[in-house]
Amino acid sequence: MVQPAEHVVYAIHDYEIPGKGFLPLKAGDVLYVVDADSSGWWLGVNLRRQKGVFPSTYTLPYVFPQPPADLVRDVQLLFLAREFQVDLTSGSPAPLYDLEAAPHSAHPSVPSADLLRDELQQLLLERETERKTVMDRLGQLLDAQERGRAMQQQEMMAQRVREQKCECEKEQLHKARTLLRDLVGDIDRQKKELLSKCKVPSQAWYCLFAKVVAVAGADSNADAEHSCESVWRDALKDLKSVVQQQEEQLAALSSSCEEKEAAFTEAAAALQKRIEWRDNNVAAMLAYWADAAAQTKSMYVSCKTEREAANVVHQQKAAELRRRLTEGKERYSETKEKYRTLKREAQTISDLLKQQDTLDALSREVAEVDGEMAALQPCA
Repeated sequence: MVQPAEHVVYAIHDYEIPGKGFLPLKAGDVLYVVDADSSGWWLGVNLRRQKGVFPSTYTLPYVFPQPPADLVRDVQLLFLAREFQVDLTSGSPAPLYDLEAAPHSAHPSVPSADLLRDELQQLLLERETERKTVMDRLGQLLDAQERGRAMQQQEMMAQRVREQKCECEKEQLHKARTLLRDLVGDIDRQKKELLSKCKVPSQAWYCLFAKVVAVAGADSNADAEHSCESVWRDALKDLKSVVQQQEEQLAALSSSCEEKEAAFTEAAAALQKRIEWRDNNVAAMLAYWADAAAQTKSMYVSCKTEREAANVVHQQKAAELRRRLTEGKERYSETKEKYRTLKREAQTISDLLKQQDTLDALSREVAEVDGEMAALQPCA
């Protein structure tokens, strides 16, 4: 734990985590930091005496402003009243209004304690309202600044994304143009590569090629027909060579297939034995797990039955507790009403007793006066 340099901070955002030990934050709350951990979770106390853990990233150091003169005077009055055990809510050691008469007057007009208390409470309420308003405005200003920075950052990111997209499109366009140039130059090489792999272009490809040759020799029909005929002869020659190569490959493949078929038959027999062994083991395992599942199911059913019975008992107890609570509330209301009635009667009896004491005192005084008068009459 490291004691922070700023013992007092204030919250800049609302934050609340359900659970025990966490301190809910409201924007503008003032917090006293008890312990500050390097992880960012601090232990603090708010003005409502609530203590808990809160994230330091949601707070800023609280700057104490210079207190105004009237506030300093009010605080001095509060401390002075506390020394003399005087409650300022019922009176004030110094008058809030000027006297209407001179100090040496016999009957100066002094404001009442109620008026002073109301005036002090009103001033304190106005001061607290103004402080809360300032804190709200500061919170709104911080929110506006954060929104402005966020919008500016979003605009910058959008601009960067657009620039990157334009650069990618330019690169793709350049690559496409280069690819087209390469494709145009590779048409002849592709035909040779296909023939070397025993692959002949499709009939559509030859038809398109024949049309190109026909268009190229459009000045002479004979030359065009000769060119078309040579193209088709070349295609047939290519097909014949490819067919011969494929026949040789098929013959070799047929002999290889016969050898592999014999090897496959042997491997299939061995594999069948392994499959039977695996099936037997799987059947035994499934039977074991079926028994285990049946036992687990029976245990679950019994546990569920016990839990349902416990829930029924719990609900009955809860209903009984609610009934008792209702009866207790009713008894409390009746007892409270009786207490108020007895209190009023006790007050009445107390007033009567006070009057009786006054009458007894007057009776004693009258008796004394009568005694004195009786003592004076013989002398007369």
